[in-house]
Amino acid sequence: MSKKNKNRQQPHNQSKPTPVVKPTLTDDQKLEIEVKKDELEKDNVQPVEQLSSESETKLKETEANADLVKYWNYVKDINKKLETLVNSTNSEKEKASKLKEECETSKRETEAIKNDLKKKLEEYNRKDKELTEREFTLDNGEYTGVIKRLLDTIKDTEKKVFTDTENLLKELSAFHKTNLEELSKSLISNSELEKQINEFKKEKKRFEIDKADFEENLRDEFSNQLSEKTKELERLQRKFTAIEEVNAKLKQTFEDLESAFDSTDPQEILMQNSFMKGEI
Repeated sequence: MSKKNKNRQQPHNQSKPTPVVKPTLTDDQKLEIEVKKDELEKDNVQPVEQLSSESETKLKETEANADLVKYWNYVKDINKKLETLVNSTNSEKEKASKLKEECETSKRETEAIKNDLKKKLEEYNRKDKELTEREFTLDNGEYTGVIKRLLDTIKDTEKKVFTDTENLLKELSAFHKTNLEELSKSLISNSELEKQINEFKKEKKRFEIDKADFEENLRDEFSNQLSEKTKELERLQRKFTAIEEVNAKLKQTFEDLESAFDSTDPQEILMQNSFMKGEI
């Protein structure tokens, strides 16, 4: 009986503990790790000097439990967050490109203002030339002096306005060039992209304020200048009208003299007139 029981217990005593099978990565997961490693090397991504406390804890738990799959899932979750950050960086790049386009648009608007000012200056010069030519046709020293002083005043005013405007446009052009150079440099380094974009936004805001102030000041200045020039031209036109009336009267008088003395030679008319006075 005891021998039988002994034989029954023998298999129980000879049973061995089941070895613990440590989880390993599947071939697909290993391949995924290799692909991700190649991508990071291709993008020249450098490893950090020290893991975060959370990553250190996760790694120690994985080493203790030999659960590589769980740690790999944790790594994939971090990678997704990194890809989200990369997408955000790309979005910032697109915004930077848009800001660059806005700068180009502002530059074109500035060029349009400059061209418009040149056209106005050409128009003023044309009027100045016309007035100068008419000035030489006048034979009255008093009116000629007045007109000449008015023309000189208009010339000086136009020259000052054009010079000031040209200097402002040069400053704006230099400002645009500086912004574009800074933007190009900022696109080279992704690590400083966000900081430089913020600086560029501040510069753009300051530029918009300066541009608005410049346009307002320019509008007021040209409005005042135009009003003054319009008044000057109106006064000048009245002078011209009066002179033309005097010239018309002189012309009519001369025509009457020509008819009376039957001659077109002023010297002969004067001689006949003197002769007639002598007879009288």
